Amino acid sequence: MEILSEFKEARSDGRGTRTFCIARCKCGDKSRYDKGNIKRGNTTRCKKCANKSRSLKHNKHKMSDAYKKENPLGYATYCVYMTMKARCTNKNNGMYGNYGGRGISVCSRWLESFDNFIDDLGVKPSKGYQIDRINNDGNYEPSNCRWATIKENARNKRNNFLITVDGETKTAPEWSEISGVMPRTIKKRIQDYGWDEKEAVFKKANKRV
Repeated sequence: MEILSEFKEARSDGRGTRTFCIARCKCGDKSRYDKGNIKRGNTTRCKKCANKSRSLKHNKHKMSDAYKKENPLGYATYCVYMTMKARCTNKNNGMYGNYGGRGISVCSRWLESFDNFIDDLGVKPSKGYQIDRINNDGNYEPSNCRWATIKENARNKRNNFLITVDGETKTAPEWSEISGVMPRTIKKRIQDYGWDEKEAVFKKANKRV
């Protein structure tokens, strides 16, 4: 939960005040919460996400076609969980070489149960989200994972070409959205022609490079 603002209100019994806040859930929902509950870890997601998680955990043994139709995001989350484990632990998995084979593992808490995975990460916010490791050389664990859009995930690949301008580092596609210069042009200017990174990003091209 991300706290956006906070305020105090008088207690109903007249004994001082309580601190409340407006906080944003990972799904984007903004609501009013008791700040203390967030700080103590008692509130980790909005009511809607919490209900989804409870429903999924209660029905996770029902991964049938009927359940898939009734709760598609819950089913999709379970599939993500199973795929994550397989590519890190099963040497016969086609993706093992890029994950378990290079030392990427799943934390013991998540290996222990799907319930723990749901408690920490929640259900996929929508169909277009994927599990993303913030540090691509790190493991699958609560502190290093998030739900990210396909676009965000693609930008966080370990083979991305990173460019630093005025102390700010972004991928070529990200800089392209700011400057209007095509990503392939930016990369070619730097890699092939040895341009200064700032000039490569922001100089408008009169013709294709």
